[in-house]
Amino acid sequence: MSLQTLGFGYGIDSNGGQTTTLCTGLSRLRIRARAIDRTFYTINPILFEKNITFIIEYQTKTNLLKSNTPTLKSVLLVDDDHSNNFINKIFIDQLGLGVKVSTALNGLEALDHLRHSFEGPCLLVLDIKMPVMDGWEFLEAYHTSIPQVIKDDIVIVMITVSTDHEDMEKAKKNPYVVQYIQKPLSDLKFQRLIKKYF
Repeated sequence: MSLQTLGFGYGIDSNGGQTTTLCTGLSRLRIRARAIDRTFYTINPILFEKNITFIIEYQTKTNLLKSNTPTLKSVLLVDDDHSNNFINKIFIDQLGLGVKVSTALNGLEALDHLRHSFEGPCLLVLDIKMPVMDGWEFLEAYHTSIPQVIKDDIVIVMITVSTDHEDMEKAKKNPYVVQYIQKPLSDLKFQRLIKKYF
């Protein structure tokens, strides 16, 4: 079937270049689609009704899934390296998500932030080696001192420069850590994390 048959024509712009112009193609396609539906219903009304029911059920499920998907509201960067926090904040801002980005220099500061300034859903990016309270100590305190209603709104990703296999296995076994990532991070890594969990 040609474009002309469907109602799509060609025109010439003022510069002499050829442009494709949409005339009445969409309205004709709608008319043809309705005609096909009527023909389909005439041939097999039972199958037609089942098809419509399936489409409605699929759209309903899709809308429910979308409504139940949490929307990221904040990111908490827990790392004692100021430069890492600065660069990672830039990476996140470049994604244009409009989320609040906060930083903590150790686990103790992170716990204080969660108790007093939490805004969820939240992506918590946790370094392992930090002074005062490291990543592992934070997770222990997080387990005992942070209310479950807040935990339910947090996704924890652990980051490190370490290539220690034991750290990786320990992170995998921790119920609060969803992923273990090697430094350095990037805008692409943040984009993938946010797309995966939010």
